[in-house]
Amino acid sequence: METSLISGDMDTTPLFEFSDRAELRQWLEENHSTTPYCWVATTRGKESRHGAVPYPDLVEECLCFGWIDSTVKRLDEGRQAQRISPRKKGSTWSILNTKRFRKLEERGLVAKAGRIAFREAGKKESVAERDQLKTIKVVAAIIRKGDRIFATQRGYGEWKDYWEAPGGKIEPGESPIQALRREIREELDTEINVEKFLTTIEWDYPAFHLTMHCYMCSLLNDSLHLNEHEAARWLRADELRTVNWLPADYQLLPTIENELQSNA
Repeated sequence: METSLISGDMDTTPLFEFSDRAELRQWLEENHSTTPYCWVATTRGKESRHGAVPYPDLVEECLCFGWIDSTVKRLDEGRQAQRISPRKKGSTWSILNTKRFRKLEERGLVAKAGRIAFREAGKKESVAERDQLKTIKVVAAIIRKGDRIFATQRGYGEWKDYWEAPGGKIEPGESPIQALRREIREELDTEINVEKFLTTIEWDYPAFHLTMHCYMCSLLNDSLHLNEHEAARWLRADELRTVNWLPADYQLLPTIENELQSNA
């Protein structure tokens, strides 16, 4: 098997480019028991491109072989470097990954190493229930203007340069809508009309579980000021996948696309 190995920053060495999921799976079949870790070029889109496999495909193949993804670093436009490594014996499995694993088992994709890793976690009762992870509850505003929605780019932290729907944490004593209006005032210096509830996204990050309540909104005035983000864009449905979204926000895209298309 010929896989492109990229030299470069020691922080992301070795970094592999796989042409598709099948090539990634072949590499794991050949190396899962002998390699301590590696980095894989990934994309948040649905299709492999430019030597990067879709992130969901990487997660599933890691589960099949008892591996886990952890740190992520930005590579270039549209691509990230994702660190993967074998799971430690007895490591915690999130609710989401447990469900993924069982679906992969039903499809006959899980290798022996993956079943052993899952069994060892189960023996130590470390297959996570949701309340074992700290849950953070947030709200997100899907601000619509005509055929576009408003997206903001983070300017800080581990997920710097990734895109998200504006919003934030629900504080004690607040309702989701109260939190949403407060967050938008703090982040964008503007007022919104909360039109309707869209959906709730449940997503497991490595250190916490995120519950994100999402609402379709509109601006009450045209004044916008970026107090916390480094950039912002108004995106049409066909432009949504041209930016790198935070993992939880990425799960929201089909709902937004359907909303924009159904009300076009």
